[in-house]
Amino acid sequence: MEALRQLLDSLPTPAPEIILTGDFNFPFLKWPERILTGSTSTEKSQAKLLLDIINSSFLVQVINEPTRGKNIIDLLFINNSDAIDSISAEKTIYSDHNLLRIFTNYRKTMLPPTVTSRTEKNPFSSLNFFSSQVNWERINDQM
Repeated sequence: MEALRQLLDSLPTPAPEIILTGDFNFPFLKWPERILTGSTSTEKSQAKLLLDIINSSFLVQVINEPTRGKNIIDLLFINNSDAIDSISAEKTIYSDHNLLRIFTNYRKTMLPPTVTSRTEKNPFSSLNFFSSQVNWERINDQM
């Protein structure tokens, strides 16, 4: 958690748009209420640290349906709620976690290809700078 805090604290001001997602594995942290239930003191301190980090970075957790069993443990934090178009959690045969399908409002800008021309011409001999070091006669004799 401390590495996450350092990473977020190192971002320039104003902060860029942040999308942070992963399996945080806090089944005892209930979303969206942010209520801690039935956790050990170590788990509780880690969860409180996470909540402190997201609060200080102005992040909001937006997954509101179970991602594993009845728990929301795969989380998505953002600092711009307009960035997310839709989210769904779907069962999959590949994992005991539901598959999160997250669609953003970001669109890839297609730039035209850059065309460059080379004005300098290289002779073919300069392409193989080891050519003069090869014993071509010996190679030819061995063939």
